[in-house]
Amino acid sequence: HAFDLYRPFMEATPFPATVSRAEYRFGGMTLPLIDVSAARGKDGKLRLAIVNTDPKRSIKVRTNLTGKKASGRILVSDRMDAHNSFDNPNALAPRPFGGTVEGGKLVFQMPAMGVAVVTVD
Repeated sequence: HAFDLYRPFMEATPFPATVSRAEYRFGGMTLPLIDVSAARGKDGKLRLAIVNTDPKRSIKVRTNLTGKKASGRILVSDRMDAHNSFDNPNALAPRPFGGTVEGGKLVFQMPAMGVAVVTVD
């Protein structure tokens, strides 16, 4: 379930995170292009929730984190109105997702309309 993506943030301690001021604009509406939330779980691990609001292009998200790896799950579709239904309950389901290391820092290639939650190791 999509709700399960955010379960690691329950009872976690918020961790400050900032992103560049890049924006996605559509008509008169403006949204942050990338949104990031971070929290340290009771197990001591840092978790990130990353959202790409652009419906047409993937975005490379570079962090200042020096972890060796980050893995978790992503929810993504090629349609903005994708949803699960009684007839098709698995039309939209989380799948494995991870980051890579470039120049000693964690990087994530976020697909268009992607919502990911990862644990930094």
